[in-house]
Amino acid sequence: MAQDEFDFQKQAQEQLRMEKLARKILGVDEGASPTEIKKAYWLLAMKHHPDKKPGDKEALRQFNNIRAAYDFLMKNDNGAALFDNGEQPFSDSVSEEYNTANNWGYFLWWRDKYFK
Repeated sequence: MAQDEFDFQKQAQEQLRMEKLARKILGVDEGASPTEIKKAYWLLAMKHHPDKKPGDKEALRQFNNIRAAYDFLMKNDNGAALFDNGEQPFSDSVSEEYNTANNWGYFLWWRDKYFK
């Protein structure tokens, strides 16, 4: 295999390893719902927040790991974990003029609706 070829199996194994690590950091099991992940994140984030322990580099490191684990888990499941019902909050039918399937299109629609 050439150097520039994509190794799907290796990438999938790395993704699985990272997901297990993120779940371990947050203390949630594999079947945890987005609500449970969010609750675990908030409890740990409040416990290790750097503002509660000024100057504590270990608290900052733990907080950054917690935040990274939460971001990874919530964005990992094709965006489904971002919302409890698995649906995107904004449908494409909001406006024919803007592509509201992405954040930038939705922002432009919102800006024009409320500020023009």
